[in-house]
Amino acid sequence: MDGWAARRARLLVTAAPRTRSRRLAGVRRTGARLPKQESRVDCSGVAVVVVAGTALVVLLCAVAGTVLLLRCGHKRNRREGRESTGGIAVDPEDYDKDMPDSSPPELVRRAAGPRPSSYGKLAAAAGNFAESRRIGRGGCGAVYRGYLADQDRRHMVVKVLSAGSYGGEQAGRREFDAEICVMRQLRHRNAVRLVGCWRLEAALDKSLHDPEKKLLTWPERYRVALGLGSAILYLHTECEQRVVHGDIKPANIMLDASRKNAKLGDLGLARLVDHGDEPQTTQMVAGTVGYVDPEFINDQKRCAESDVYSLGVVLLEIASGERPAKK
Repeated sequence: MDGWAARRARLLVTAAPRTRSRRLAGVRRTGARLPKQESRVDCSGVAVVVVAGTALVVLLCAVAGTVLLLRCGHKRNRREGRESTGGIAVDPEDYDKDMPDSSPPELVRRAAGPRPSSYGKLAAAAGNFAESRRIGRGGCGAVYRGYLADQDRRHMVVKVLSAGSYGGEQAGRREFDAEICVMRQLRHRNAVRLVGCWRLEAALDKSLHDPEKKLLTWPERYRVALGLGSAILYLHTECEQRVVHGDIKPANIMLDASRKNAKLGDLGLARLVDHGDEPQTTQMVAGTVGYVDPEFINDQKRCAESDVYSLGVVLLEIASGERPAKK
């Protein structure tokens, strides 16, 4: 028994240090390895988050800077275009270098919209300006009915300026340029566009007073009056610059084949005015007797209110069938 107990005691004494040594060694190895791995994982995660956040901030700054530069450049181009064309933005690429020297000047050629046509095409469209094609005549020239043969014979009007219109050749060229520039920016169903195709019936003046024309019914007169009011509202409030027509009268209002849709045209005396600006005095005689605002005769200041007065006279003429002044 003593011998067995002695052997057991020796086994316990010799085995205990080894077991503790392995446990301690295992603890030391575990303590030295795992925290370092956990530390590396945490540090790399922080680094990834920091790098990703920095890249996102840089990307957002780059996008914001690009947007600001583009907007500033766009505003500068629009401002330069308005300064060079009297308020109408210009497309630098819309320029026909093959146009002859006798064509309208640079301002008209480069203005946004359709490019000038040749004299031959206009003459062919208007039937060589035959008297039977003439639908009206004013102080600036005659207006002819025509059609475009290459566009399903859709109807159009061709305005021909007289040699002495607008008070001379130089003044006439300037007024012609002004009318073209104004008409190019109009986009309204009741305002004549520079190239407007519709089935033309006649001017409102003839429809009201020509005994050979069919009498306008009350619904037709109502539609014409409503369309004219819409056109004036568009010219005065919805354009980038206010358009003061200056010569609203039945002879400058066209009707389509249905005789319900009015087209306000003849913008030869129109002026572009910035919204909010005071009316400017002009030395040029504008308007037609009977339709001219009396205040304009006194102070020579063209304003939107003068157009409203002329529109009121036209509406009275539509309702009564009587001219405001005898010819």
